[in-house]
Amino acid sequence: MVEDSRSIDLQHLRRFAKFHDLPGHLKESFLIKDAIAQPLQDDPGYLYLLVAPTSSVDILALRKSLSGALPPLPLYVPPIWTTPVPSLAPTSQIQAVKWTMSHWPTVYKKNNPFGPHPHILSRAENELSRDLHGWMGMAHKVATASKATGTGEAIGAVIVYRTGSSSHALALAGDARWVQERNCPNGNVMAHATLRAIGMVAQKLRALERKNTSGSESSLDTLESTIFLDRPLLPQEDVVFADDTIPPAGYLCHNLEIYLTHEPCVMCSMALLHSRFGRVVFSSRMPKTGALCSEGTAFGAYSENASGVGLGHGLFWTRELNWSLLAWETDMLLHRDREDPDDDIGPMIQG
Repeated sequence: MVEDSRSIDLQHLRRFAKFHDLPGHLKESFLIKDAIAQPLQDDPGYLYLLVAPTSSVDILALRKSLSGALPPLPLYVPPIWTTPVPSLAPTSQIQAVKWTMSHWPTVYKKNNPFGPHPHILSRAENELSRDLHGWMGMAHKVATASKATGTGEAIGAVIVYRTGSSSHALALAGDARWVQERNCPNGNVMAHATLRAIGMVAQKLRALERKNTSGSESSLDTLESTIFLDRPLLPQEDVVFADDTIPPAGYLCHNLEIYLTHEPCVMCSMALLHSRFGRVVFSSRMPKTGALCSEGTAFGAYSENASGVGLGHGLFWTRELNWSLLAWETDMLLHRDREDPDDDIGPMIQG
């Protein structure tokens, strides 16, 4: 039970826990008070349930309800304890581990209501500043090529894998909305640069999986490539796609970086979240269509889209979603005349 009733949001706490997952002081308490049930404590089916704040539930009624719902045990009535637990979510994985050891099994979901820890931001910005010009420049070049060839709008994306002091491009994609939908006013929305880049990473992973399974090279998916255009269309894209570098083991784009010429739309922003990216950097805000920024008012002296009101979705760090990422806005071209020309990372987008 929860003694502190300031908040009933328990999403950061594990609702069910096995005996071996509990902190030491609770194990000792349960061993003393639950002597009848001790033989069951090593049973995988024996669980401890965190129910609700004590201020919001009647303990006698709860005991009666549990007794009627659980399978009957000889001479055993399900015991109920109260114990203090954190009412707010942890701000880091380290804090979650500490609370797990001192209070109750706690989960860090990167949904700190106060935003990411300053140390995490500082470390990330130091890493990004090393090669920001190169990756963002690559995204702008493929964007220019997309516009010049009539493939799509002047929008580009590059996905990067960073390890230690080095980083490597895994996919490069320009917008391709006009390739097959020239008579459609909005074009092929599935061929946005962000979606194409993610698709290229997926194609690499699937090709490797089939090679490991069959022992030979296999063709890439024709159907997906036709719909999403996740195969290279431009020479710049082909150079990166031909490189056999693939992301490390994990789900799709887990903790990878993506550099975008423009703030992604709602669809592409959700694709970034579902693909489990760790960092996003974009050049120009898109007040009418962008979904990462949390501000709903006009802002910024450096963006060409500074006028107007933003959508205010702030999808990069929304608590209701099951993933969050770090996001920055930067515009190299318009920041070159600043006092510190190497400081190209704009302020963190505040949720």
